Amino acid sequence: MRLKTKDIPQLRQLIQISQGHKCQLCSVDLTTPGITPCLDHDHTTGRIRGVLCRWCNRAEGKIHNLARAAKRTGTHLSFVKALLDYWTWFCISPREEFHPTWKTYEERRVERNAKARTRRIKKSKCKRQKYKPKK
Repeated sequence: MRLKTKDIPQLRQLIQISQGHKCQLCSVDLTTPGITPCLDHDHTTGRIRGVLCRWCNRAEGKIHNLARAAKRTGTHLSFVKALLDYWTWFCISPREEFHPTWKTYEERRVERNAKARTRRIKKSKCKRQKYKPKK
């Protein structure tokens, strides 16, 4: 049965109640102020799947599109499953090496402070040059 746009709020509310007012992915309370419940659907078949918070609904769509684009063989579902297996494996047996561009929190903090210091110096030089008294 194809819904009419005016039927969406009522169906969203019914599904939300059946889900216990929880997002299917992150379990946030969908009745919390600032949380927008969205009626999630499969863009291929048009079938409604459930109610998600706006953030999970957006993430699900982005992940679906990226997985569909990244797969070499199989389906986007097999790609996502392989990705989850890959992340799980890494959590269990991490490597010892670190990527050369990775920085610790302390290194990032020092770098951020140095950039801020440079900006302050440049700003103060500009002010001094702008307001030099004429001789």
